[in-house]
Amino acid sequence: MNKTQKFALWGIINLLSAIAFLALFLVSIFFFKWWMPLPARIACLAIFPFVFFGGLFLAARKQSKKEVETDEMDISFQKIAAIISLISVLVVMCVLLNIANLLWGLNAAVPLWVLMLLFVALVIVGVLVFGVAILIQYGMGGKRGEK
Repeated sequence: MNKTQKFALWGIINLLSAIAFLALFLVSIFFFKWWMPLPARIACLAIFPFVFFGGLFLAARKQSKKEVETDEMDISFQKIAAIISLISVLVVMCVLLNIANLLWGLNAAVPLWVLMLLFVALVIVGVLVFGVAILIQYGMGGKRGEK
């Protein structure tokens, strides 16, 4: 597994773990109407930096001294993944803005938390699609137009 694949996998795992921790907090507050006990909150917040920096260390580490940083195939995969990610972010943004239009209308004031959630959703979609697109391209073995 080269560095591009490792960073894509690290981004996906990191983002999914952040979503899981955020969902844990939000479910406990909004559905059960209670805050998590302080030791549980501290434990959840302490686990996340280990996942983040541990994965970053493993992704940035070379497997051998002969391993190259990037090559032409990595760069082409990253370009294609960036285009796919941008298109998916634009599609999701259009869908979310249309939903906001249906809920609040064109002349209503949109709360700030809605705009923040929109931004977070777009970042999540962009990172996930970028990582998945890179991993799918490597899984296909770089045989895009070949038979």
